[in-house]
Amino acid sequence: MAIPTDVDPSQAFRALREEIWQQRLEEDPLFAMRTGEHRYNDKLADVSLEGQARHAALRQKSLEQLRALDPEQLDEPDRVDHGILSTLLDQEIALYKYNNHLLPINRLFGFHTAFLELPNEAPLRTLTDYRNYIARLKAFLPHTRQHIAAMREGMRLGITQPRVILEGLAETVRPHAVADPAQSLLYKPFAAFPPSIPEAERAGLEADGRVAIAAAAAVAYRELLA
Repeated sequence: MAIPTDVDPSQAFRALREEIWQQRLEEDPLFAMRTGEHRYNDKLADVSLEGQARHAALRQKSLEQLRALDPEQLDEPDRVDHGILSTLLDQEIALYKYNNHLLPINRLFGFHTAFLELPNEAPLRTLTDYRNYIARLKAFLPHTRQHIAAMREGMRLGITQPRVILEGLAETVRPHAVADPAQSLLYKPFAAFPPSIPEAERAGLEADGRVAIAAAAAVAYRELLA
């Protein structure tokens, strides 16, 4: 976004802030969902090495645009937001520079445990909601493979977690590498449908959910154990 010289500085800042916010929502669909934005509910983030580089480049560009705006010319609330946003972008750029994206998991938390909260976080009131949920189950396998590729790149570069941080990691993964989809935490939405889902649609959704868990989500957890 080019900042016009004839626009009120606070107006220019607010437009840039909105652009950065929209970028963030598109980059991180799970974050978007948690804020109440549902345009990306059938997607997961692109965490490939190329995707991470692209996100970092966008943050660098946004930070440069922010620095082109003199905070002293902004209204006080915008001046505060300018400082907060600049700090956040600066921190995220530093995290990428120091390869934090190559260390996506430890024994306590990571993308692999956060995904298990999807049945409790995703809207599941309509047919579209369920189809989006199933799409995300399917997307979890390529998403996981992107994280695995990042960790392998970390190993190649000698950037890994200390062994003690990863002790017990397998125990947080193994229970989800299920043979029976109904045993997965991700099966919860198919065990009991809300009244808003027509009876005639439930068997098909449940079958699609089973396939998505068996062929994608459970495979992803098995590949994490490999």
